[in-house]
Amino acid sequence: MKVLILWCCAIVAAPFFLFAQEDVLRPNGRTQTSVGAQSGVASAPASSGHSGVFALGLEAGLGVNFFSQNLPNVLNGNAEQFRNVLGSGNGLGGYIAGILDYGISDNIGLQLRLGYQSGSFSNKGDIDSILGFHTATQQLVSTKQNWDWKVTNVSYFTTELNVRINATPELSFTFGPILQVLVGQTPVNSITQTIISPDFMYFVQGTDLVKTVTNSGEFSGFTKTRLGLDIAASYKFNLSHSWALVPRLGFQYMITKMADGETAQGVGGNEIILAQDRALNTLQFGVGLLYYFH
Repeated sequence: MKVLILWCCAIVAAPFFLFAQEDVLRPNGRTQTSVGAQSGVASAPASSGHSGVFALGLEAGLGVNFFSQNLPNVLNGNAEQFRNVLGSGNGLGGYIAGILDYGISDNIGLQLRLGYQSGSFSNKGDIDSILGFHTATQQLVSTKQNWDWKVTNVSYFTTELNVRINATPELSFTFGPILQVLVGQTPVNSITQTIISPDFMYFVQGTDLVKTVTNSGEFSGFTKTRLGLDIAASYKFNLSHSWALVPRLGFQYMITKMADGETAQGVGGNEIILAQDRALNTLQFGVGLLYYFH
């Protein structure tokens, strides 16, 4: 910022220095022609680092979703492998946001962001010791299966009010609360199970015996409104006096849970917690195009 201030001072002072020097060379003063020659106006770069400067823009990019949940009780299968496959997942999504930025001072500003983001997350892996019923022998048989699960149609409207702090005229950091509102279709949870071993075990699907089955349905219990914190860093590339291209890297840490937990009834009628503490956070990378009203 000091460099920018010194640069601006030099630009402002330069004409006065040149004019004063010209008066020394011409004791009778400047002619009309000499004044006209010195009357050019230098264009300044787009800057959000000045107080009272408004900026409007649009940003779009990709998001990486990070899902996690706690699985305290595993009823069927190797518990450690089960948690490794279903305890976490990740996936890609996209987002778009409108931006209103206002400079309070040279280094501090406020930024309002209104956006829409969507995405999914998934995971897969092998799970041993999953018990299945073998109809021919009327016995339970331990199987090894590959589970491939995913959750899709996860979409939110987002509202953020961030504080912007400029480390340099180009580099800035923002942080503030974010509100997410679930929109669109209900998220869908699907899982594909493939029996790896033993060879004589199959799934019964209608009248067919198959090695692979896929089941899907609505992911009920999603939280409609969530509150969190958005932290981001951005760097401004000036395109002209009023336009700038601004790449941004941000992380949304959501305090509110993604969805309700899941329970089952035990043999004695007691409630068994199967899943809890479901969380979904997002890392975003995008590029914004901003117009500055000087």
